[in-house]
Amino acid sequence: MRILFHLGDRKTGTSSLQYTLDAWDRGPQEAGRDRLLYPRAGRQLDSRVNHVNLAHQIHAPARFHLPHGGWEELEAELAQSRAEVVVISSEGFESVDPQVMAGRVARHLPAGADLRFLTYLRPHMDRILASYTQNLKTGKLAAPMEAFCRKSAKGRLGQPHARLAAWRAAFGPAFVVKPYLRERLLNLSVVDDILVAEAGLEAEFVAGLPLPQDENSTPGGQVLDILQRILAEAPGLTRLPKSALERRILGPFRQSLAPLYPEDGRPALPRAVAEVIHAACLEDARRIDAEFFDGAPLMAAALDRDLARSRPEGAGPPDLPERDRALHDAYRGLIAALVQGLR
Repeated sequence: MRILFHLGDRKTGTSSLQYTLDAWDRGPQEAGRDRLLYPRAGRQLDSRVNHVNLAHQIHAPARFHLPHGGWEELEAELAQSRAEVVVISSEGFESVDPQVMAGRVARHLPAGADLRFLTYLRPHMDRILASYTQNLKTGKLAAPMEAFCRKSAKGRLGQPHARLAAWRAAFGPAFVVKPYLRERLLNLSVVDDILVAEAGLEAEFVAGLPLPQDENSTPGGQVLDILQRILAEAPGLTRLPKSALERRILGPFRQSLAPLYPEDGRPALPRAVAEVIHAACLEDARRIDAEFFDGAPLMAAALDRDLARSRPEGAGPPDLPERDRALHDAYRGLIAALVQGLR
C-alpha cells in the first residue's frame, strides 16, 4: 500500500484535488476502489472534503471533533481497505509539528507501507499576497495590504525554510517539496501532478475522475479593494461567525461584484512593499533552492520575477465609471445597514 500525505501548502490547488477526490469517493461507482482510497476518517461530515480533523487532533485539540473521525478511525479504515494507493490531504498539516506527526504515523499506519509526504511550495511573494487575499475575501482580516505583507515577510509565510527543514528531519527523503509553478506541473494541472506523477496512478484512471472545481478562486484587485474598504468601515462584520459571514454576506457580495469587473486583473503589490518582501525573503529562497531543488534558483528567480511585476509607485487601479462608483457606494451602504441589523 502506497500512502501519500498531501500536506498543502495553502493556496496551491489543494481545493481542486480535494473536491475531485471527495466527489469521486461519494459517487456510486465501485470501479477503482481497489486502486484508490480517499479515506473518510477526518472528513466524515458532508461539509468536509479534506482531512483537517487529523491535523486538528495533533495540533489543535480544541477544534478536533470526534464524529469527524481521527487517527484511530483512519487506522481501522486502512486495515479494511484493499486499495493500492491512499491519498490523505489537508493544508492543515502545514501547522503540525512533524515530530508529533511521525509518532502518529508510526502508531496508526500499517507497517511496511510506502509512505510519502508531499508539499507544494508557492513562491514567497506570491504566497504572502495569496494569503492576504484569502484572509480578506473571507473576512478574517481587514488590515491594509501593505501592513499585512510587511509583517508576513519576516514571519511564517515569508520564511518557510525552517518548517520544510523540520519535516525533512522527521521523514528524510520521504518528505518531498515541489515548486508550485504552473509550467512545472504535469499537464499544467496540480491534480495530475499529485495523482499521476506522485501517487503513481494511471493517467487514464485520473482522467476519469470528476473534473476539478474552482472552489477557492481569488477575486481581482479592484473587488478586493472594495471588500477591504467595507470590512474596515463595518468592523462588526468581522465579529460574525466566519461561516455565516462567508455564506450570508461576503460570498454573495463577491459574486455580485465580479460581473462589474470582467477584466479585473490579479491583485498587485506596490513596488515599495515588494522590495521589502524581496529583501526579507531572498536568503530563505536561496536556502530552499539549495536544499530542496538541487540548487536550481526556482524560488529566488520567482522573487525577482514578482518584484518586476509589482505596481510602480503612483500607479493604481483605473478610475471607475461614475455609474459603477455610485453602485459600489450603494453596496457599501447596504452592507453597513445589514451589519447594524445583525448586531
